[in-house]
Amino acid sequence: MNMAASVALLYGIKATTQPVSPSVFVQQRKAGAAKIAKEAKAKGGLATLTSIHFAAKLAIYDLIASAIDQPNLIKTLKSMEAGLAKKIAVAPDMKSFQEMTGKQEVYGECILFLEHPEVYQ
Repeated sequence: MNMAASVALLYGIKATTQPVSPSVFVQQRKAGAAKIAKEAKAKGGLATLTSIHFAAKLAIYDLIASAIDQPNLIKTLKSMEAGLAKKIAVAPDMKSFQEMTGKQEVYGECILFLEHPEVYQ
């Protein structure tokens, strides 16, 4: 769970947007990540790591979108996130680190949305 979501849950803060379905949530987040990845890649230089980070999220969003109705989705996402957390600790280079943390963020935000949609609605 990211810091903003933790604070929102702690203080009972709710987003002011209209409720969305899990599939719409995933597609909206993917579109945002794709836009950031494209813009960062175009900038180049130091923004390249940002591009790598956000581009790595896209395949995970697709994976989750294809499994959104699976009954054990949250359990699977938690398992995938935990596995990545272990790998991040020993990332061999910055590129790998950025890819793994990008994927981990997707798992975390989707878990949070599925378990606590009121944070986003």
